Amino acid sequence: CPHCGRNNHYNFDDYKEIMQHEVMSQWINNQSEGVDSSIWLKKQQYQRIGIWGKSLLAEFLIKELKDKVDIVCAAVKEGVYVSSYSYIGKNIPVVEPGELAGMELDALIVTDASEYTNSCDMIREAGYQGRIDSLVNFVFDMEYHLIIPENCSRKEIMEK
Repeated sequence: CPHCGRNNHYNFDDYKEIMQHEVMSQWINNQSEGVDSSIWLKKQQYQRIGIWGKSLLAEFLIKELKDKVDIVCAAVKEGVYVSSYSYIGKNIPVVEPGELAGMELDALIVTDASEYTNSCDMIREAGYQGRIDSLVNFVFDMEYHLIIPENCSRKEIMEK
């Protein structure tokens, strides 16, 4: 630290774990207080969504929303070899980024909180033009990460 001189040993992997822990802590708190996730879905007007990511958070999101919204697909970075998520009779196909371009979704929800910016850029480069939102926005019920509107990139929003 330039102010106190203390050595900090945080690296990006630590940050990813800290961010995931914070999101999970709030999610558990929401559950214990009876927060209804369908309120967020209605507020955003989401009926058909895709999930971006293969993680524990993605699995929890699918499990929580599976009966409240049509989860069309889960998308993962190239090189992740999984064909589907399965939860209590619901099979959600896993697609590669390039397959998102032709999908009609109300939003694609990015589940990796610490990689949101990079994920948005990758998703746009793959050709997806729909709305991009964040799992963190869902958990905290506020716009923590920018919601990227249809046909717009994160870079375009930041330059305005």
